[in-house]
Amino acid sequence: MCNRIWSYSSMIAYSLKHHTSLYIVDFDEYISCFENLNLIPNVHIVTNKHIKKLLKFLSRVYSKFFPRYHFDYFERYIGVTNCIGWDYRSELSLLSYYRDVVCQLFTPKMKYVNRCSEFISSHKVDKILVGVHIRRRDYVNHLNGIYYYDNSVYLNKMIAIRDAIYQSTNQDVTFIICSDESVVLSDFDAVECHQMKDATGVEDLYTLSLCDYLIGPPSTFSMWASFYGKVPLCIIRSKSQEIALNLFKVICAVDIFADGEHFEHTLRN
Repeated sequence: MCNRIWSYSSMIAYSLKHHTSLYIVDFDEYISCFENLNLIPNVHIVTNKHIKKLLKFLSRVYSKFFPRYHFDYFERYIGVTNCIGWDYRSELSLLSYYRDVVCQLFTPKMKYVNRCSEFISSHKVDKILVGVHIRRRDYVNHLNGIYYYDNSVYLNKMIAIRDAIYQSTNQDVTFIICSDESVVLSDFDAVECHQMKDATGVEDLYTLSLCDYLIGPPSTFSMWASFYGKVPLCIIRSKSQEIALNLFKVICAVDIFADGEHFEHTLRN
């Protein structure tokens, strides 16, 4: 979901800047999660199967005969551009300029917003909330499992964050755990933590965006939560990584922090 949101976001920013129409053909399974997908008149989430079929056919034709041309060439001479999402990034300033509109477009439906807000409110009283994104399933094999961490690794990071925040602010910390698999909360008894019961993916995503800090392995999921909620994120780069508050920074684009630092993937354990 968030891979697609990130890739569409750059295109949407470009479309807004240049007043062009954008047709998105691969978001069907997530349409029901979001409130404002029709917010921007020239951005169209295509659901009609006949139109989708036509656009995908044109996409294959463009990819075969006009690979890797710059947008401006097509707009000036042809009038239509075929975009392969993950390969395209608009300039950072463009995405930053249109950030609020893009975030509004991908606001979850109110039933999810309300449930997440109530859950967060019930745990936030006089405490700092740290969202913990535990990514498991596909990370067993992703990059040979380098970012697949067991619960003891997460717990050690959580204890370090709790102690650092308390020393800095004299405030207690509560952890909100979000994961793509079942989590045994008793493994985290050394800290105060909670998990929303039967949360959907979009509820986990929005819940993370409401926290005060975020931590997790490299993932477009937690990066979007940071971008959307302007929440400082600390990426767990390795099992042995030391934790400090100065490592928490807001994300402004995929793998890019607001202070200009670029995240570089580790290639070995």
